[in-house]
Amino acid sequence: MNIKVNEKLLAHVLPFRDASAGERGFASGFGARDRFIQVDEGVIRWERDFYSTFPGAYPVSELQMDLELDFDEDYLLMPSVTYNGNPFGGGKDPFGFDHNGEPVSYASGRTAVPACSFAQNDEFAVGLFADPRTLPENCGVSGSIVKKEGKKTILRLLAPEQEMPVIFARMSTYIPGYRNTVLVDSAKPLTVTAYIVYGQREEGLPGYSRLLDYAWSVFRHPVHPWFGEKELYDLALSYAKDCLLEETEAGTFFNIGLSWDGRRWNKRPSTNSSSFEAGWCGQNIGYANAFLYDYLMTGNEENRDLGLTVLDSWMKTALPSGLMYVRFKPAYLTDSDEADKAVLDSCNLGSAVENLLEAAELAERCGTPRPAYRKAALDICETLLKAQLPNGSYPCAFDRNAKVLQEEGNTGDFIMSAMLWAYAVTKDDRWLDSARRAFDCYFGALRDRGFTTAGALDSFCVDKESAIPILASALMLYKITGDAKYLKAAEHTGYYLDTWQWHHTVPFPKGTAMGDIGYDTMGGTAVSTEHNHIDAYALRYLSYLLVLGEYTGNPVWKDRAMAVWNNASIGVSDGHYGESGLVYPAGAQSEAFCYARWGQAFQTSRWLVAWMGAFRLEVLRKTDFFRRAGMDDPIRV
Repeated sequence: MNIKVNEKLLAHVLPFRDASAGERGFASGFGARDRFIQVDEGVIRWERDFYSTFPGAYPVSELQMDLELDFDEDYLLMPSVTYNGNPFGGGKDPFGFDHNGEPVSYASGRTAVPACSFAQNDEFAVGLFADPRTLPENCGVSGSIVKKEGKKTILRLLAPEQEMPVIFARMSTYIPGYRNTVLVDSAKPLTVTAYIVYGQREEGLPGYSRLLDYAWSVFRHPVHPWFGEKELYDLALSYAKDCLLEETEAGTFFNIGLSWDGRRWNKRPSTNSSSFEAGWCGQNIGYANAFLYDYLMTGNEENRDLGLTVLDSWMKTALPSGLMYVRFKPAYLTDSDEADKAVLDSCNLGSAVENLLEAAELAERCGTPRPAYRKAALDICETLLKAQLPNGSYPCAFDRNAKVLQEEGNTGDFIMSAMLWAYAVTKDDRWLDSARRAFDCYFGALRDRGFTTAGALDSFCVDKESAIPILASALMLYKITGDAKYLKAAEHTGYYLDTWQWHHTVPFPKGTAMGDIGYDTMGGTAVSTEHNHIDAYALRYLSYLLVLGEYTGNPVWKDRAMAVWNNASIGVSDGHYGESGLVYPAGAQSEAFCYARWGQAFQTSRWLVAWMGAFRLEVLRKTDFFRRAGMDDPIRV
């Protein structure tokens, strides 16, 4: 079977070769027959029947389906696993496509589209993915990219499931691989179903956009949320108030989260430099805004005062340099040596700007004006404007005197969207000009390299989080300028984020946390190439997906946003729920859900971190939930 576009040969299917025959020491014992069905323009369903050439059933562990490329690709992808070989970072994640010369294979559950491999150049794109639902239980399927010097690249499917020759088991840790075995019968073949998606690239979009849309249509199904909107709202507020709120000698803050010590759930000690965070995992200022908003909704003065108390406490962390201690411990205010060790990262600084500007407006609406919130946000912008680099990017981290500690990476792009929020509030063209220069840099890098890097502070690799400010900024720049190039850039970035979103449901063994709670992976998003687990961080850009759908008229963006919301509700506790025999406090939720053999395979982290509830509250106050209640979004995209 040849895959062509306008007589241009892009790829061809290789005949089946029994890779296990030599290992068994005799002639091939298995054969295959293919069916190719054109199911849509640029989409072929490929069904391969594997059968025994001898009477009866025989075990096999290496059946291949190979699509060999006939064009010169310059970008290779396995969604959420490898982005052109992951040529960034410290090498702790899978690097390249082989291990000691042997191609590395990944189980279909480890990739955001099952067993998917993809190739493109400036003109053409070809992708291959499997449909594991057609396979017998405990069979499974895997994907691989075979790229060898001087030879054509192969997009490969393997049945039954395997991860060979090694398994990426956690950051910088590899363990021996495995292969499943399945019986293949002469009378009843094993049929593996795959899809080949191919064609010319659409201008302005990554070549995989068509593949992702089609895969979404194949596997899409409802995932029912564990709770309704009002219940999730109440649970998020109660968790922050009852479990995370902490009074210290420096003020009142929300602790970053709870961990289990074998007897009880404990807050992170206030001596830790990340016990209290303005943004990222701690989301102190976002939580405080939620309590101000609750007062506007309900008239609850206690919640208004709580929000103001936390915000006023953060004002004590403002520095003469114009920045703030955004990852904070009280010792910074009294111990100069400790303060000199503080790292002020751009992820938290950008969140602080956005949320403080919102806090200033909310406080005004509450009848308790706090102009200091707006001043603190704009002071950060002033300092970071001076630090902007000639290429338009912003440094990733500073010390308390605004000295740059790290430049490399994408974390600085959280400043870009903050600058646009500052422009939205002040109409000062300096912020707009700065953000436009930054956008050219950051989006240009995503477009040219095919990935973003190191938005998450606990890894230094290809990731998704640093693409969120690019999506937000593209939409804001489109609204501000009306220039269609920004809307196209938003679509491009949205599709990149889609490569991290699970399109399918992964089956999990009974006796594991994921299996026992009936976790449905569809709609969830992986963290990074170093962190092979799902979390709910896509809540942070859910509202942007809704705006993208509104601007483009493409309903898939809203559909994906709702899948994020529904998936993110799985595992939220009502005060009676828990995992592995532990009962979680009301509103708590494990941060990580291990969909692969990574860390504790098919288990959860039992790290009850703060940010999930804060992001849920942010979504609810910026979407239809509150508009139906008669409230408007205080700051609109």
